[in-house]
Amino acid sequence: MFLRKIFIVALMCSLTLATQAQPTLLTPADGSTDVEETPLFEWSANTTGTYTLEIYDCELDPNNDGTLQLNNFELAAGPTAIETIADDLSGLTYNELTGTLFGISNGVTRMFELNKDGSHLRTIALNGFEDTEGLVWIGGNEYFVLEERRGRAVKITVTENTETVTYPDTYIQLDGTWGNNLGIEGIAYEADNNSLLIVKEKLPSVLFRVDIPEEFPATVTPTTPFDINVNNFGCSDFSGLHLHQNLLILSHEGRALVQTDMTGSEISRIDLSDDGANGTLESGLLQAEGITVDDDGNIYVVSEPDIFYQFTNPNPPPLYNVEEQAFSDENINLNALMLEAGLLDSETQYCWRVKDNATGTWSDYWTFTTGIIIDVAEPNTNADLQLFFHPNNDSLTVEFSAPKPAPNAQIIIYDTTGKQVMQHKFNAITTQSTTLNTKQLAMGVYIISLKINQEHISRTFVKY
Repeated sequence: MFLRKIFIVALMCSLTLATQAQPTLLTPADGSTDVEETPLFEWSANTTGTYTLEIYDCELDPNNDGTLQLNNFELAAGPTAIETIADDLSGLTYNELTGTLFGISNGVTRMFELNKDGSHLRTIALNGFEDTEGLVWIGGNEYFVLEERRGRAVKITVTENTETVTYPDTYIQLDGTWGNNLGIEGIAYEADNNSLLIVKEKLPSVLFRVDIPEEFPATVTPTTPFDINVNNFGCSDFSGLHLHQNLLILSHEGRALVQTDMTGSEISRIDLSDDGANGTLESGLLQAEGITVDDDGNIYVVSEPDIFYQFTNPNPPPLYNVEEQAFSDENINLNALMLEAGLLDSETQYCWRVKDNATGTWSDYWTFTTGIIIDVAEPNTNADLQLFFHPNNDSLTVEFSAPKPAPNAQIIIYDTTGKQVMQHKFNAITTQSTTLNTKQLAMGVYIISLKINQEHISRTFVKY
């Protein structure tokens, strides 16, 4: 016998009916790295037929630095009036958990949930709020609302059942004199240091950074990342902010969306004037007030009173350089699929994609990194020993053949950490199959080892 390292990747093809034009990732998270447990791959598509899976060695494209390259963006949807919203939309944010947009109005103070196509899902009343100009999602069910004339950032909680938000007793009050219509307009969230970026509209324009305190004091004195009044990117005002790798700054008078680093160095921009956005914005964009970006890199802008726009990059740069193919299977169905031992290397990033064979459409590339390594024994190549198993939710039938009978044999099942979770002994002289009760095993990947005639062989199976 000899030992070899195997890397176990369970491909759970739990496919459901959907309407996507291409297979869509469910698990694991796109771009996930340093996978320490056996990855579970799952996707949905528009048929329940067969699929093709490909896995490649890959690495990050050195020419893709994660910035949005705004100069390549074009208008994809809009201008569309959201007829069920009669107020002035003034702020916009994207919630990654719900996959929806949230907007805010500064006339009658209300909050709106929107689909990515701009369709209106629900309205949330904001009682006690005044002149709400900005909105940002900070994670979970929490948001900050920006009040222009009061100079405040107000933390609120909104769940799927929230109908009304009442003004809280505590809030962040920015130091300074407020009260006019040239106050704070845009807000973004820096998750890395738990702080808010807030921009004052004009006369003068100011970019503030506010560390979010555990308990809100009466007044806070913010810092400034850079002097946006001096380095104003050729814009006379600023109306919205969003943080996506770098800072996106919206100007309705400058009719531009600018991408900048935190020193004020411009990276790229979208021209929002007539025939802007590479000629796709025919009439330009007036009174742009809110900006956000979803997790696919699509940009959304709202303008007063209720106009919705979506911008996309029709030719985004590749995120990964796809190299040598490690695995391919053209006939995957609803059954679990296991990669054979030795196909993947440790601590290596792989890209994988799925094709719906019925439509011929490929998914985008998704990534994972090998992590867990398990040593299992392989039988002597001279031993004519085979193992067949037929798992279902509650039992596992094992069939085997051996070159000669043995007085005793046993089956041992291990989890992916190497812990023994089951042992079964039987008389191999008369028994060539056995059924194990696996009801107590949790869903996941296991190693089953049959020991017989001083030899043993190991295989993997999935309990699901």
